[in-house]
Amino acid sequence: MRIYILTILLLASGGCTTTQVSNKTVAAPSPVEEQAGKANLNPVTPSATPQASATSSPAASQTPRHFEDADVEAAADIIRQYYAAIDARNYRRAYEFWSGKGDASKKTFDEFRNGFAQTRSVRVDIGEPGDMEGAAGSRYVTFPVTVHAATKDGKEQNFKGEYVLRRSVVDGATAEQRAWRIYSAKINEI
Repeated sequence: MRIYILTILLLASGGCTTTQVSNKTVAAPSPVEEQAGKANLNPVTPSATPQASATSSPAASQTPRHFEDADVEAAADIIRQYYAAIDARNYRRAYEFWSGKGDASKKTFDEFRNGFAQTRSVRVDIGEPGDMEGAAGSRYVTFPVTVHAATKDGKEQNFKGEYVLRRSVVDGATAEQRAWRIYSAKINEI
């Protein structure tokens, strides 16, 4: 009973209002894992996201932040895995983190791969995410990023911008549709 009341009080007071995304490094899968088909492009896919009723008010229809924390962390992890794959020169894996198995990058796979031809290494710092948004059966979350790269000739490059990630929450969506994917990016050299 006490836990139930505490939960209601936390929900009513807006408890758990922020999420700190860690900047941990995620290793790309080993060649053995990839050859065995065990590389996991869908590390975390929450099975259910609380839905608002059609009659609830706009304020009541927002998912409480503490329910979103695991979902937001799963989205941030896609960005980490994306850059880990680029750093490991596993461009096919990186390309497939984009929606539509790479189509959202607006590049062919060869164009995408060639864009990293002079990259020796890359790492990403992920900032505090924006609020999770929903529209037409999808969830979106925006992350500011700073990207640090080194070219093969030793030049250091830094980029700032943001990634928008999207996933479907529609009943009947496939596991691929429910997985977070990069929907868009705005990245500029600084």
